[in-house]
Amino acid sequence: MKLPFFALLVVSVMVISACRKRPAPAPVESSAKGETSSAPASAAAPSADGIAFAPEVVAAAMKPFEKDLDSKSSSDHLRVMNEALSFWQASGRPFPKDLNDLVASKLLKRLPTPPAGKQFVLDRAGNRIVLTP
Repeated sequence: MKLPFFALLVVSVMVISACRKRPAPAPVESSAKGETSSAPASAAAPSADGIAFAPEVVAAAMKPFEKDLDSKSSSDHLRVMNEALSFWQASGRPFPKDLNDLVASKLLKRLPTPPAGKQFVLDRAGNRIVLTP
């Protein structure tokens, strides 16, 4: 009596654990370069490092900050750029090479214009973007 119950329990555990596994996405071959990618070309925004963000994910993450990018305030500009940098790093990417990587990945529509005599700079030590003279 105990053996069939034990066998049923083992089979149930195997079936349940097998159902949780998801297959890896099939690579999609790019016709222009012959390279493969796990994300469909039409569903993701390209980035400088070859990793793409899904447009709906970017829109959901950055939509609340778009008004800050259109603002005239440099503190608003810093806020939106640092949010984009946080999103970039939360995705597991290494620190960007420059600010243009955030635009190339579609996290920012454009780089804001800094105040006269100043510039926006990546602060690798502080893990943020700062305004420097």
